[in-house]
Amino acid sequence: AVIVDLLIERRRRRRMQAELQESQQLMELATTGGEIGVWARDVKSGTVWANAPLRAMFGLDESGTIRLSDMLARVHPEDNARIATEVQRSQEEDLPFEGEFRVLLADGTFRWVLTKGRNVQISQNPSVRRMGVVLDITERKRGEERFRLAVEAMPNAIVMVNQQGTIHLVNALAE
Repeated sequence: AVIVDLLIERRRRRRMQAELQESQQLMELATTGGEIGVWARDVKSGTVWANAPLRAMFGLDESGTIRLSDMLARVHPEDNARIATEVQRSQEEDLPFEGEFRVLLADGTFRWVLTKGRNVQISQNPSVRRMGVVLDITERKRGEERFRLAVEAMPNAIVMVNQQGTIHLVNALAE
């Protein structure tokens, strides 16, 4: 009976390992295909695990240890204080984090990213981890800027108002 029980347990473990590997491969395919950066940070140690797309977005080495300070050092100087404050506040108050900011690359160019993250408690481990995703939104931001420039160049007064009556955009002629 013990031998049969061990064989059944072995089969179960192999099946679970195969399912886990399949799930990991699916996650990797989704994140690399969609160019989605994924990160996980151990709050105590400050170390950050980051997948390849995120490392590429931030201009980080493909391997090696990353710390939160390494990532914040890549944030554009005009956005850095705001993002650092928001990251600290969301962590201290156990709130989800969401922010758009620019990442300054080594060649002097920058890209816009959107990041979302939150605390995750892993049942077997008493330590808290923050996990999240990062999306490259550079093209969206460029499109918004082109739209804004086109609105400013219009020979007519333009005012954009949402359904609640809040003004979202006014060109110089309308002012």
